[in-house]
Amino acid sequence: MSQAVEKIPLFPVEIYRTEIEDHVSLNRDLMALLQQLRTESKGITRTNVGGWHSDLDLHRQGHDAVTRLMDSVLEVGEQACRDILPGLPPLQKDDWHIESWLNANDQNAYNNWHDHVSYHRDHSTVWAGVYYVNGGEPHGDKPPEGEIVFRDDFLGPDKEIYAPARGIRTIELAPRTGSFFIFPAWLRHYVKPYRGLGERVSLAFNLAHPAIDVGIRPEFRRFSRAWQKFPDLMKKLRKVSPIEL
Repeated sequence: MSQAVEKIPLFPVEIYRTEIEDHVSLNRDLMALLQQLRTESKGITRTNVGGWHSDLDLHRQGHDAVTRLMDSVLEVGEQACRDILPGLPPLQKDDWHIESWLNANDQNAYNNWHDHVSYHRDHSTVWAGVYYVNGGEPHGDKPPEGEIVFRDDFLGPDKEIYAPARGIRTIELAPRTGSFFIFPAWLRHYVKPYRGLGERVSLAFNLAHPAIDVGIRPEFRRFSRAWQKFPDLMKKLRKVSPIEL
């Protein structure tokens, strides 16, 4: 005997996407900044396999192009916060905790599965995002690929590069030059290998704000006192530790 089944969607995962209106000049400045930074540093390795990855303090270095971009990012970030907590008072710009960095993925470079949840001495990341300075150019009649792939975390193992073979539900979103995504920091994702001409260049960021802070997990509380007593040492450890200190 067949039964009527009602499917009740509970809490959708919302991703925000917008395009910067005057992104041509912005991207030109960011590309110039990328070239400058690459002459000064060999980059770091995080989730990237191949390619180049800057340090995480790009927004603190006084670059006008980064400041212009982050102004737009914070506007959308505040909108995302208000969608969760409609009664929020106006968020003060200077209260945001930000990490930001440039990525350049050349041929076959990709990023492994990861999320952007990080716990610091006084805040934890709530939103993450990526702005596409150059989404990539097709190589002949083949698409550039390099899509960002988000997954449904109800299913499957943690460390798979190509999840669909294991039955994990995923959604791919193609890069668009001049646009950015903002998504929950806990949402796991990876970046497919880039197959286009030149490089796919992006500026990624993490956002936290005390008005919507989700707290610090107990196992990370011990780091708070260490940060207060030994800030210089903790900064050095943070550069080499796989745990966000």
